Amino acid sequence: MRLKLISLNLWQGGKLWQEIVDFLEREKPDILALQEVYESREPHPEQRYRSMTKLQEALPYLSFYQFAPTLTGLSLDGVPYREGNAVFSKFELKQRGVHFFDVPYGEFDYAGTAFDPARAPRNIQHVVADINGTDLNIFNLQGIWGKNELDNERRMNMGKTVAKLVAGREHALLCGDFNVDIKTRSIAQIEEAGLVNIFKGKIESSMNTLRRPQEIFGKITPDTIFISPDLKLISADCPKVDISDHLPQIITFEI
Repeated sequence: MRLKLISLNLWQGGKLWQEIVDFLEREKPDILALQEVYESREPHPEQRYRSMTKLQEALPYLSFYQFAPTLTGLSLDGVPYREGNAVFSKFELKQRGVHFFDVPYGEFDYAGTAFDPARAPRNIQHVVADINGTDLNIFNLQGIWGKNELDNERRMNMGKTVAKLVAGREHALLCGDFNVDIKTRSIAQIEEAGLVNIFKGKIESSMNTLRRPQEIFGKITPDTIFISPDLKLISADCPKVDISDHLPQIITFEI
């Protein structure tokens, strides 16, 4: 069976909200993996502060979903909210799990002067989709933030954790914003676990340089998609569309 998956960092819940929705309605993915998803109970004129709920309304055909929040607190704009990763699917999600790397779920205020984003909690989301009787393992994460794209101790440990989680999995996909360049040792550990790094060496950057400085972000690729060898890749694309500060990544594959 042929499927389309899109992975995208929404950029603070979806700062370019209508552009995101228009893009997803055009592309019609079977599976959607998102990072920087926001959900707030507070009324707010910006839809991005309820991006989990609003995407359910905008894409009703993706009727199965899981939200995996990493933290609760105040956004950069001072809005109380939860932030995390999310998977939407046309297919039933039989199993749903979340694994935190080192810092547990907690309260973090991005608007606070003492907050250090390099210490923010991060998790990897794992769901199992039932694709007409075949289990598809989908792993989705936002990685550990840092002041550059290079290896550090937390990122190396993150890579080890991810490698252990995906090693030996059949019909497996791993995607997200790893917050470290995909040419680093942190990421190589995942490749050594047996997954194929689809975008390694294929794109110069996964950042949208219309929103981020070209001289800093033009050659950084923190986003990628891995697949297990038993999935057949049909196509892979990282289109330069202005819908976030990251570029979306799209793969079509057969299971």
